[in-house]
Amino acid sequence: MTLPVLTAAVCRAGKSVSRDGVWLYGAYTLGGALGVAVVAGVVLHRLGAAGSLLLMIGTNAVVGAVCFLRDRALRLSAERAAHDPAPNTGRRGPSAPGNY
Repeated sequence: MTLPVLTAAVCRAGKSVSRDGVWLYGAYTLGGALGVAVVAGVVLHRLGAAGSLLLMIGTNAVVGAVCFLRDRALRLSAERAAHDPAPNTGRRGPSAPGNY
């Protein structure tokens, strides 16, 4: 279910889905295969089934919290940018007050 969410995020960012989607799908597939190999080859043998489950729960909680906080920070900075006046560049153009 995470791949459709990631694809939607890439689409919203205005990027090309064809190129970025391929990289996203490749990274998603490689990460899934690597995760299965690590869990089956290392984690289950060292921590057992219950320990592995707790490790995965903790990992997902940390990743979810980081994503939530990052999204919140990005939204707040976008809101601030929308409400702040345009930065003063020090230049006066034809539309600047005082130029007739």
